[in-house]
Amino acid sequence: MDSHTAVLRPLKVPSDVTKAWVQDMLCRKDGRQVIVQFHRMETPGSQEGYLSEIRFLWVKYCRPDGSSNERYLGFKFLSVLLRSKRHFVLSENVGRREIRANRFFVSEELSALCRTHGVRLPVPVVYYAGLGADALTLVLQDMRKEGFQNIPSAHGINLQQTVSALRTIAVIHAVGLTYLELHGIESLNEHIPELASVDSFLDTYLLSGLLRLTSLYEGTSMAEVLRALSGVAGRLRLPPADVRLPTTLIHGDLWAGQLMFSEDQSEVSILDWQFASTDSQVTDIVSLLLMSSEAEVYEDHLTEALASYWHSFTNTPKIFKRPPSLAFEDLVDAVDKSWQVGFMMLMTSLEPFGSGKMAEERVKRAVAFLNDKRVFETLLDHR
Repeated sequence: MDSHTAVLRPLKVPSDVTKAWVQDMLCRKDGRQVIVQFHRMETPGSQEGYLSEIRFLWVKYCRPDGSSNERYLGFKFLSVLLRSKRHFVLSENVGRREIRANRFFVSEELSALCRTHGVRLPVPVVYYAGLGADALTLVLQDMRKEGFQNIPSAHGINLQQTVSALRTIAVIHAVGLTYLELHGIESLNEHIPELASVDSFLDTYLLSGLLRLTSLYEGTSMAEVLRALSGVAGRLRLPPADVRLPTTLIHGDLWAGQLMFSEDQSEVSILDWQFASTDSQVTDIVSLLLMSSEAEVYEDHLTEALASYWHSFTNTPKIFKRPPSLAFEDLVDAVDKSWQVGFMMLMTSLEPFGSGKMAEERVKRAVAFLNDKRVFETLLDHR
C-alpha cells in the first residue's frame, strides 16, 4: 500500500511535525511522489495569545526525476495557551468551520468555477486542512515569501488599503453568489456548516466591549446610551430585513488582522475563515470599515470606497449576472442601514485601551460618526 493512501491525521502540537508527515502531505498536494530532503520550523517572534497557534516551515524536496523544489508554509494549530479558545474551537464548531471553509476553497466544484472563468481566489494556497477530537492542523502557503505582509494599525488602515481590501472581499462575495446560483445554498451549507452558538459567543464579547467603551464616557450622556444598548444586543447582529442585497458567502470577521497586503498594497490575501457563513455581504463591508479603517475613510470617502467594491463585485466572475433590479444605490442604502452590525463587530474586538490594537481616538471617532447618523437613537427607539 502507498504510504499516503491512509488518512493523514491532524497534529496536536508543532513538535508533532515530522519529515514523514510533511512528505506525505506534499505527495497528496502535488499528486505525485516527492522526497523531503530538509525541513525547518520557525517560531514567530511573539508567542502571546493567538500567535501560540502559528508556526512557519521551510521545506526542500525533490521528485524521482531529480528536479528539486522548496516550499514556505504556514502551520496553524490549536492554541496551546488560550484554554477558552481551545474549548470554543473544538466544542462549538469554530474549528470545523475553518477547516471546512479551507477545504471548500480547493473543492472540485469551486475550483472548476474559478478555472473556467479565470478567477483567482484571494486566499493562500491550501496544502492541508484537518480536524480531530483534540487536534487541528491547517497548512497554507506562507504569503510573506510572496511579498505580502500584515499591516494592522492602531490608528486604522488608510483609504488605499481599505479600497484594496473591499475590492478583494468583493471577489469572494461575487464567486459565492455565482456558486449559489449554480449549486444552491444546500451545497454551500454542506461545505461550511452552521455555527449555532455564534450569537451567544459574540454577545459575551459584545457586552464586555460595551462596558469597556462606556468607561471612556463615564459621566456623560453617551455613557447612558451605551449602557442602554446592552438591552438591544440582539438587534446589533444582523442587517435590517429590508436590505436589498442577496445572500452570499461572507468572511464574517473581516478586519485588518485577517488581511495580508502585497508590497504595493494593491493585492490582498484573506486569512482566518472561522466565522465564514452565508449572509449579507454588507456585514463584511461595515465590519471592515468600523473595525479597521481610518475614520476619514468612512467620514469623507465612503462613496469612493463603495464604488471600488461595487466595480469589483459586478465584474467578477465573467458569468456573474447581478439581478437587474440590484444597483449601486442598493449597496449604499444597505451600508447606511447596517452600521449597527459594524458597531457590534467593533465591540466584540475591543481590547483594553493601550494594548496597541486600537487607538482610543479612533474608537471615539467611530462612536461620534454613528451618533451623528442616529444609529444608537434608532436602535433604542425600537426597543
